[in-house]
Amino acid sequence: MTSPGAVIECQGLTKRYGERLAVDDLTLGVPEGAICGLLGPNGAGKTTAIRMLLGLARPTAGVGRLFGVAPGDAGFADVMRGVGAMVESPALYLNTGARANLAIRAVALGMSPRDPELDEILRFVGLADRSRGRVRRFSLGMRQRLGLALALLGQPRLVILDEPTNGLDPAGIVEIRTLIGTLPERGTTVLVSSHLLAEIQLMCDRVTIIDDGRLVADGPLDDVLSRATRRGWEIRTPAGGAHAAADGLKAAGLRAVVASPTSVTIADAAGVSGRTIVQALATVDVEIEELRHEAPNLEQAFLALTQEPPA
Repeated sequence: MTSPGAVIECQGLTKRYGERLAVDDLTLGVPEGAICGLLGPNGAGKTTAIRMLLGLARPTAGVGRLFGVAPGDAGFADVMRGVGAMVESPALYLNTGARANLAIRAVALGMSPRDPELDEILRFVGLADRSRGRVRRFSLGMRQRLGLALALLGQPRLVILDEPTNGLDPAGIVEIRTLIGTLPERGTTVLVSSHLLAEIQLMCDRVTIIDDGRLVADGPLDDVLSRATRRGWEIRTPAGGAHAAADGLKAAGLRAVVASPTSVTIADAAGVSGRTIVQALATVDVEIEELRHEAPNLEQAFLALTQEPPA
């Protein structure tokens, strides 16, 4: 069920293209102030779902709402004035400059094309020194930055970004991630679709994972990680010490498995501290050469949730 105060909500949202079911009975909610990552394999239905939320595609069944209003409802146009979006490749005027693109968008929003916010946003996305040059000559990464600037114009309450770091170099990716992370402080909720799982884990506090058009996980990032991956420890010992170490750990009530003559692992070790392990091994006089905590990560969770188990 979606929460009553959700900024984004989908209830049974479905889209069929002929025989292909692109989005299948999708129900979810994104609360105000969240940075939510929308994840899924290629062809999972992420962009289709975003297009339906924005009124760019008509659902076959179900409904998607922004701030409680669905495309086609009275007031949806007013809602969209508070929504910034960059879906797939940003639509840009190639024969003008970056600032001129922002000025055109500003007029559509009822702002003055001379509003100081335009220059502030260009600085924000790192295009202040390229504001006049023709967009036609921009690199892919620069066009992505301009698309992001257009989405942020007018201080929107909601920003929806589809692959915002596409074409950026590593430094640019870090800059955009940092920028997106500041948006809730400005009163903006964010939905960001990306295939860069490590970046999503660093950027987002919530994740929604869909596969083959269907929802497979939705909620706070830590909850999804804890449900989909195992948190454990790896203990390395001198040669021949692994079996003694495993015995000592089992005696302490820990689920230890000998992985090699020099290593022991503890899976599903939520709540198990390094101090507990050290104390258990001290009782059997086993030396520890390395103690490594294996924290869950989004890549492991994503693969666990979206890959079919082997037959």
